[in-house]
Amino acid sequence: AERFHVPIYEVEPAEKTTQGRVALIGDAACTFGPLLGLGVNKAIEDAYVLASLLQHKQIPLTTTLHRYQALRYSRHQRFFELEQM
Repeated sequence: AERFHVPIYEVEPAEKTTQGRVALIGDAACTFGPLLGLGVNKAIEDAYVLASLLQHKQIPLTTTLHRYQALRYSRHQRFFELEQM
């Protein structure tokens, strides 16, 4: 069997993952390599945080999405730095 090399691409966390009424979650917001096994775990965590924030219906949607973006960016950044070690 032949061996081949598949490059691993990582995308640094984007500071802006929301626009209007749209929010990116999981790998769409920040792609990590396979070393920490974060793929679906981050998507589930992002969805949970977003759903939790959306429960507060008295807060405007744009404010909620900005809060989501701030919370997730700091967490994504920490994991990105860990993977670079």
